[in-house]
Amino acid sequence: MSVGRLFNGERVLVCAMRGWSDAGDAASDAVTEVRKTLGLDQVVGGIDDERFYDYSATRPWVSITNGKRRIEWPHSVIYGPRPEDDHGIYVLIGDEPSLHWQSYVDLLLDLCVTEGITAIVQVGSLLADTPHTRDIQVNSYCDDDELRLQYSFEVSKYQGPLGVLSVFAEAAALEGIRSVALWASVPHYAQAPDLPAAKATLALTEELSELLLFNFDRESMREAADAWELRVTQAVERDEDLGQYVQFLEQTRDMVDSEAASGDAIAAEFEAFLSTDADDRNDDPTREDDDPGEDDANDRN
Repeated sequence: MSVGRLFNGERVLVCAMRGWSDAGDAASDAVTEVRKTLGLDQVVGGIDDERFYDYSATRPWVSITNGKRRIEWPHSVIYGPRPEDDHGIYVLIGDEPSLHWQSYVDLLLDLCVTEGITAIVQVGSLLADTPHTRDIQVNSYCDDDELRLQYSFEVSKYQGPLGVLSVFAEAAALEGIRSVALWASVPHYAQAPDLPAAKATLALTEELSELLLFNFDRESMREAADAWELRVTQAVERDEDLGQYVQFLEQTRDMVDSEAASGDAIAAEFEAFLSTDADDRNDDPTREDDDPGEDDANDRN
């Protein structure tokens, strides 16, 4: 097995961080699948320094094995290939640090230099207005002009809060380490602690398998994805308002994917949805139209 067409002959670090950039656990589960599939069981480095974590924000986890309690503290681990493996794929899986990001990134860069890593693949998942009944969208971004011209990567135009992996990628670029970012969109209404977004995990793993040329157990992951979709569908069917909203998302997604898609058409569809929703509220006989001014007066009193 060899590293794929994108990073031919290079040592590649595939990264995911549990936390803010891991909606539905999709990113960390996808990178964990890469580790399991490739048999990456060699720990080549790790970070568990408590100065990087606020334990009230990222709490330790306790488990019981064979009657014994074990506390697992927030940490990051880099797994690498065995000496007999003929690929250069590494994975980084960890809990996003709460504090001292620049020092944390410096330690990651030191590990990259030690292992001779020359490329990074960031893997993330975010909550989005997307329907669970359609294919999960995965967007690929790259700031390297050569890679972007050669392959179908986009330039990220995002402005706003960042995760630590984005800081890591920018610092790595200054050291000559190239990076690519994969982001999956997870339906925001399907977010629940006990409901990992298996469909998004499958979508990310498929993208990674194409980038790095490895095979994985698609059948079992598809079964998990189908079970996730069924469970979300059952929850949606129990909520009429949510069902209408999901139907709107489906119509909008189909329109965006169609050849006739346009900004005006999408805006018109959204206005129609809002209008219908408002009419439903006005026609609701159980709805009471209180006087806002009276409420304010009561509140002041």
